[in-house]
Amino acid sequence: MELALDLADRLEEESFGGSDDALALVDDLEKLASTLDGDRQFSSALAELGRVVVGMVCAAGRKGIDMGQGAPPNPLDIADEPDRPWLQCDKLATSIAPLAMAAYSQAGLMVRADEDGMVRRYPYIFRSKEKLYPSLALAATLASMPEERQSFLKQLKGMNSTLPLLPMPPAEDFRLLRFSDIMDASPDSPGLKEGIQGKILVVGVSAQGTEDMVRTPVHGPIPGVFVHASAIVGLLAKAHIRNQGAHMVWAAMGGLLLLVLLF
Repeated sequence: MELALDLADRLEEESFGGSDDALALVDDLEKLASTLDGDRQFSSALAELGRVVVGMVCAAGRKGIDMGQGAPPNPLDIADEPDRPWLQCDKLATSIAPLAMAAYSQAGLMVRADEDGMVRRYPYIFRSKEKLYPSLALAATLASMPEERQSFLKQLKGMNSTLPLLPMPPAEDFRLLRFSDIMDASPDSPGLKEGIQGKILVVGVSAQGTEDMVRTPVHGPIPGVFVHASAIVGLLAKAHIRNQGAHMVWAAMGGLLLLVLLF
């Protein structure tokens, strides 16, 4: 790809670059470079699909990362509440500009584990530089059901916790599609249409040895995509486990006192 572009530039710079044959060759070389440019092809595919959400992560202390200045993420259209302890991200590393510009939106992939290393909670909204942004689960849900946008945002703002506990369905409840099978299938395949049409797809790595593995109270090490998928299910079904905070502590102490009295 770089070689084709270099040759095109050399032809334009040389004295014979103005001939019709040279201009036609330059055009052919630029088209060849476009065909060989994987990022450009991927961007075109994202734009054609229409409702694709790409990820971004916290990048505090990292260097040499494309920060997406050419395509900054769009914040949520809700008022921030300074007293709410949203997940804080001081610096964002977004997808490269061509992908971010072609995508429907950008979303946070951050998931925090508790002190014991288990993932129990999910940050649907996080704050960066005094603005609020969506997680992957929220952005994907809003992209799939834009007419319900205000309803979902109201649901999240009404939660008593910015990191709600998640229901954790078994991994077997989700349909797993291998990327290679999708690529090998015919576009008219009935099985392919049944597997992806009208559904929210969460794409990620699941091969052994990859870093995107997490632990939950009900799973062994599983790919992180299952956590995002569980968060989507919880948002759609409004099935989050309510975190009572101090009330749970007092309830536990009251129950213990009752057991002591009974004894």
